Amino acid sequence: MKKEEKTTEFDLNMHTARLLMSEPFFAALSRRIDKKKTRSIPTAGVRVNPTTAQFELFYNPDFMESLTDVQKLGVLKHEFYHIIFEHVTTRRPEGKMTREDNIQMDLAINSNLIGELPDDCCMPGVGPYEWAPVGKSYEWYKANWQEPEQDENGEGESGEGEAGEGEEGQGSFDDHSQWGGEGTEEGATANEIAKERLKEALKEAAEEAAKSSGWGSVSAQTRKEILERLKVKVDWKKALRYFVKTSQRAAKKSTVRRLNSRFP
Repeated sequence: MKKEEKTTEFDLNMHTARLLMSEPFFAALSRRIDKKKTRSIPTAGVRVNPTTAQFELFYNPDFMESLTDVQKLGVLKHEFYHIIFEHVTTRRPEGKMTREDNIQMDLAINSNLIGELPDDCCMPGVGPYEWAPVGKSYEWYKANWQEPEQDENGEGESGEGEAGEGEEGQGSFDDHSQWGGEGTEEGATANEIAKERLKEALKEAAEEAAKSSGWGSVSAQTRKEILERLKVKVDWKKALRYFVKTSQRAAKKSTVRRLNSRFP
């Protein structure tokens, strides 16, 4: 009997709800992110669409289908963390992203995903990143970066290059090549709009997580950072100056009214 040939390819949209059943925060955030399949990248990646200012997750269906459910969920969360940590919008380096930048951002994220990702992902404290402690930010890994040891041909694990490219071994497994666009007026505007949309998306996701009595696998530290960013920042000096000015204007108007009442 012939083995039945597969007629449909992997569609992440069909699996997302099931994969995120125990992750209420990520499930709420996921609903605000468009997911699109493509074979133009080898694995997966996120970006801000420069036309719509919407966050998008691109994935190679062959790559995603090859993963276990644990790894699929890990990849989803990895991409969402790039958005949550503002790597896509605010915290990118000026100029061209290097492969080191890609790896440093992934080290910051993968601290939260130990044991959940494909084996060739970069992990703090593992292999060429043994020097890197768990739980630091992208900026910390960048400031304390240590070049991986070179092989016999004088080639290392990292170097300049587009995201998603590189030699075999542990490195940035996902695609960061579509980050950018701030060099154009359209891209800069899209990023600004996306930042505001992200605040709203994080607020709704946090509220949904609170209602469901759990944030899933989101660590206490990450949860604290998210909630801190959602707090309204008030410049009390500006607020005081505004209060003084409005009070003075009110007092002047009141004096005029009293004078007018006495001398019609």
